[in-house]
Amino acid sequence: MRMFSRLLLFIALFAGSFYVGKKWRSLEKQTTISSFQPTLYPVTNRSFAVVILGHNNGAFLEKTLDSVFSQNYLDFRIFYIDDASDDGSFELARDLIQESGQHMRVELLRNETRLGLSLNLSQVAESCSDHEIIVVVDGEDWLAHEWVLSRLNQYYANPDLWLTFGQYRQYPDYALGNSHPLSQTETIRQQPFFASHLKTFCAALFKRIDPDDLRFTADLAFMAPMLEMAQGHSVFIPEILYIENRIAANKEDTETVLHSEKTVRSKEPYSPLERIAL
Repeated sequence: MRMFSRLLLFIALFAGSFYVGKKWRSLEKQTTISSFQPTLYPVTNRSFAVVILGHNNGAFLEKTLDSVFSQNYLDFRIFYIDDASDDGSFELARDLIQESGQHMRVELLRNETRLGLSLNLSQVAESCSDHEIIVVVDGEDWLAHEWVLSRLNQYYANPDLWLTFGQYRQYPDYALGNSHPLSQTETIRQQPFFASHLKTFCAALFKRIDPDDLRFTADLAFMAPMLEMAQGHSVFIPEILYIENRIAANKEDTETVLHSEKTVRSKEPYSPLERIAL
């Protein structure tokens, strides 16, 4: 009888442990896997507007442009903006675009004075349809492979997705970048900024940003408002879709960026949107 009781107790403990373990794995899966998973065979193709912002970036310009021109995707256009280069980069960009055979899909723009990313994106967004997806590429960086836009289209097959950011590698050592999903325990403006390359978003979402917030140079100036408005409608893409060029000399001045970030973090957060017209 004593042996039988011990056997029953062992069976009960085993069954309980199995149930708890199964339940824990189920909860872990729910918290670690986003609801925005790529659709392998999307029924429609979303329209993308690739924005390339260049400034004295002639040394890497051809590689940047080739990475976009080589995309195995049809429904996209390109805005190439020369942000007041003084080293001949604009002329080189003009020639490369003309020689590419894809000049019909490129709108080439030139600024007399440097505006920075936020203000340039604002001008582009105003010329985009609300449903277009803006893809941000720095003029000295490049897309990781020719399937980037196709992969993004698989994510944006879900109409409830308004914004993505992701992981990248750094050139020349190809070290992994420091992007990761946003913390759920801190507000967007409290936590370190990890919503980095590749940054994409619906034009309609960007148009909701207060123009006064776009005078700051830091990427946080436009990403924080959109992440706040798109709560429940954004996703971190862990795949490598972007290469950041760390040896380029044209990154924003660190002191200026830090000052901008400090100011942005002190501002009131935006309220989440329930829906957005696309």
